[in-house]
Amino acid sequence: MRHEQFVLALVHPQLPEEQWEEHRNEIRGFLEQVRHVQILESYPHPNAVAMFQVRSPVHRDALVLGLPLDYDGVHQVRFVRHDQGPNWRNAPYNHRGWVMMLDFPLDYINLHNVNQVVFTFGDLDWWFDEDPLKGRVLARVWFRDLDSVPQFVVWEQPNVPDGQSWTIYVYTLKGKFADVIPPDDGIPPGEGPVDPNINLEDAPAWQFGNLQQQGGDGHGWGNWDAAEHNEDFEPPVPVPDEVNAISSSVSSYPAASSDSSVVSLISVSSSENEDLPSAENAIVAQKIPSDYV
Repeated sequence: MRHEQFVLALVHPQLPEEQWEEHRNEIRGFLEQVRHVQILESYPHPNAVAMFQVRSPVHRDALVLGLPLDYDGVHQVRFVRHDQGPNWRNAPYNHRGWVMMLDFPLDYINLHNVNQVVFTFGDLDWWFDEDPLKGRVLARVWFRDLDSVPQFVVWEQPNVPDGQSWTIYVYTLKGKFADVIPPDDGIPPGEGPVDPNINLEDAPAWQFGNLQQQGGDGHGWGNWDAAEHNEDFEPPVPVPDEVNAISSSVSSYPAASSDSSVVSLISVSSSENEDLPSAENAIVAQKIPSDYV
């Protein structure tokens, strides 16, 4: 259950606690009579002057996002979410990595107990529940930094006669910063310098590329401006040398057999000059007939 209708009232200058109840009633009256905010209920709070329940999250956000209100000519009140009071602090978990816990009692290796141990220094993200090594637990956890991960955790089990505890040793394996973001999108590099005389606001998008494409030698593409006024303009498509080389290689390769029983030798090599491997060292793949269903 989310308490989207609750706000805390923080008063400045600060008030002594014995005056909180008086100002709580005064703030409620100000909200209902002056600001026309319907208050469903008001509550005392250990760290704030008051906690109010308003009619809807819309009214809650209007109070939280609004400016502080002068309700008695001396004091101002500002509103925050119910979980962002004076005891609220920033605690970023900047790392996510793997930890290894050794000498974990076998009878207690389950998700609940592993989460309890990890909770002493971080938050459990995932754990390897099929580890073949008994007594070892591998877990991926969120934690603040390497210094926050202890060398050992004393885990107590009080719900047995006289209680019992185990010392579980913790080792940090590998991790990375959790707040790493990918780099910003970059403009694709052009094939040449950009003409400084181009008006970037009025120029068409194609002018931001190679200047040679704006006129002159277009590497076989011709004049682009002429294409705008000639519907039959079709520039020749250049064929790279690599394509010709591949085509000649394919045409000189022996034709594939139509016999479905022929097998092929498939190899992966890092050198183009290596000989075809023998059948003993090759991966054999059975060809499937084209009419096979």
